Amino acid sequence: MSRGVCIEAAGARLAGELRLPRSARGLALFASSRDLGRLDRRQVDLAKRLNARGIGTLLFDLVETTDSTEDERDVGLLSHRLLGATDWSARQWGVGGLPLSYVATGLGSAAALSAAAIRSGRICAIASYSGRPDLATEDLSRVTAPTLLVDEGGDSLLAQASERAAAQLCCSHRLATVKPNSAPLGAWTASPAICHWVEWHLGDTRPTYLRAS
Repeated sequence: MSRGVCIEAAGARLAGELRLPRSARGLALFASSRDLGRLDRRQVDLAKRLNARGIGTLLFDLVETTDSTEDERDVGLLSHRLLGATDWSARQWGVGGLPLSYVATGLGSAAALSAAAIRSGRICAIASYSGRPDLATEDLSRVTAPTLLVDEGGDSLLAQASERAAAQLCCSHRLATVKPNSAPLGAWTASPAICHWVEWHLGDTRPTYLRAS
């Protein structure tokens, strides 16, 4: 099932797309802080990879086109919108009861960690890439969901942001460094690590990439 959605959360109307494979065994919410019209092609590819593994996806933007620059940079506001989207997801047919994860980038990484700290025990995994997880500040120590922080090796400032966040996390976490893509249309090198992390922590069985053929 694939359908466009409009999520009302924290006073905003957030456009997105919900995809649920047959017999879905989890749902990954993509927390992005960029205009959905400019959604990174890598996110779409990653969503398809997760769908192929039996994991549903909700791609949406935490930022409205009418938001001010101040709103776009307000981690607290973005995290409450993500919480609203999380609660909305739980009310959708075929989703209620599924284990949930966040896949986040940009300021969405900080919003995801802050939201997970509030929904402790409800979020089963977090994967952050090219983000600013350090901006979750005091919420970092309260996160319980296993967290993957991906450094794509091309931006030292973002790498330092992930390292600062990792130093404050008390939950199970991992810093992973992958080589940046050598070509714009090449396979995204961070995709396998993110898929494996989400699949591992959303299911009670070993993920497909570890199963015997």
